[in-house]
Amino acid sequence: MGTKMAPAYANLFMAEPEERLLSNYHIKPIIWKRYIDDVLCVWPDTEQELEKFMNYLNSSHDTIKFTYEHSKDSIDFLDVTLYKGNRHDREQKLDVKPFFKKTNKFQYLQYYILKPNQRGNDETAKSMLR
Repeated sequence: MGTKMAPAYANLFMAEPEERLLSNYHIKPIIWKRYIDDVLCVWPDTEQELEKFMNYLNSSHDTIKFTYEHSKDSIDFLDVTLYKGNRHDREQKLDVKPFFKKTNKFQYLQYYILKPNQRGNDETAKSMLR
């Protein structure tokens, strides 16, 4: 999101409009959880009503625009997939599993690359200690 302060600015900027928009709409989401610019919403009504709700949100501000994905079975949110697993029919609970983007190559730096030289061969550091 850019600078270190961008998430804090986003939270401050969105707090008032978000509260106002949610309280003024005639249907309330069962769950509405926002993390910076990602929102998890559990919608209690039809897909047509969800589309109307999204149009309502998007017409409220010139520069704030919401996009959405919806599913009746599973949804990816941040780094997890929430889905209707075995527990859903019995306990009305969602199951969770890790979510990895298709572009994730699982390439990580090896530990020794980040670890400073432990043998003390660094002449610059030695000269600074004198």
